[in-house]
Amino acid sequence: HYPIMSRQARTNGVDFLGMTGRFHKAWADFGGLKTRDQLDYECGTIVAAGGKISVGDQLHPNGVLDPAVYRLLGHSFSRIEQLEPWLDTARPTSEIALLGTVETWQSDPNLPFPSHSSEVEGAAQLLLEGAIQFDIIEPAISSFSNYKAIVLPDTASINSELRERLGEYVAGGGKLVLSGTAALNSETGAFDISGVPVSYVSPAPTVPSYLRLDEALAGESGLATDYDYVFYNQAHIVKPEAGATAHGELRRALFNRTWEHFTSHAHAPVGDYLDAPLVVSNSNVLYFAAPLFSAYHDHDYWAYRAVALNALHAFLGDPLLIPTGPGWAEFTLHNQPAGEQHPERRILHIVTYHPRRTMQPIQHVDQSWSTAGLSVKVHTQGKTPERVYLAPDRQPLAFTQEGEYIKIDLPPVGAHTVVVLE
Repeated sequence: HYPIMSRQARTNGVDFLGMTGRFHKAWADFGGLKTRDQLDYECGTIVAAGGKISVGDQLHPNGVLDPAVYRLLGHSFSRIEQLEPWLDTARPTSEIALLGTVETWQSDPNLPFPSHSSEVEGAAQLLLEGAIQFDIIEPAISSFSNYKAIVLPDTASINSELRERLGEYVAGGGKLVLSGTAALNSETGAFDISGVPVSYVSPAPTVPSYLRLDEALAGESGLATDYDYVFYNQAHIVKPEAGATAHGELRRALFNRTWEHFTSHAHAPVGDYLDAPLVVSNSNVLYFAAPLFSAYHDHDYWAYRAVALNALHAFLGDPLLIPTGPGWAEFTLHNQPAGEQHPERRILHIVTYHPRRTMQPIQHVDQSWSTAGLSVKVHTQGKTPERVYLAPDRQPLAFTQEGEYIKIDLPPVGAHTVVVLE
């Protein structure tokens, strides 16, 4: 919840708090207490996203504070206090923005408050795991110019004012990413944004559909080009416009599984090719015919993440970060302006999520262990650092130059690690 909501809160131009508690479960959980590893992880997650920290407690009716609670807080707060020189005035970077439209926020009465739709949450989770730096923005934001691309996920709709602003953004060199029926006018059957590289035909005739990938979509992620990956949600048939680049194929199931058509324990296997692509792009707009963002939220299928990230990387060009490691190691890059005691520098936060197998719906990160073998490439943006080190101990780290990137092979990292480039 917090890693997603914080990326919207931080766009409002004011400081915000990441609220957690010392409890094992929830408020008023007297006798419940987090471990040091768990609170270190949560505090690291909060500051990595740009927030201030608030840890809740509840006083016993006898008016006496629990010493064990404040030993726990003292441990985690002491660690954050040592990091303050690299936190003060530092701001998270953002390459792209997810657009949370008015309809996404207000039209679904089933959304818990505060929350986002499944497509926004799915896109955010996918970007977090891919180390693509992003914000979640509202349509009323004053300018889109700080972002390389704007993502309109799955079912996002736009009004005339937003259409005009997005058109100006693209005309100025910005890029758009659309999926499913995002920006599709239900009355005309056409997209409300000019320059979309496809024309809409219809929903796919079966649910599920199947995704047949080409080399570009498979990339080096372990995906196969001779396999049909199931897409559990509704996909869409589109026709590429002249000059657009298309990748992959959308295929139907043999039939929809109904009382009249039945097979086995789940859906029918793959059937015919629908003469329709999966991913289509031109120089300004990338389109996914399968709404991968909400599907990733709904089904957690690794193939959706891999396809989306491969297409996004090819479309967006050089990312700020290229990590080598699992998706549960989250990389966040901050910029810190020069101060009296230090030059302008960049701060890299690595937060590693270590759940354990449990019967509970919420996975408790109550045990952490060093994670070895991680590395990351950081785009220099024309400013190669003179030194790289761990904060707060200032332990030097070796790095090598690889084109426009520097590569850092990380030492074993814990729940939260801070690397400084200056």
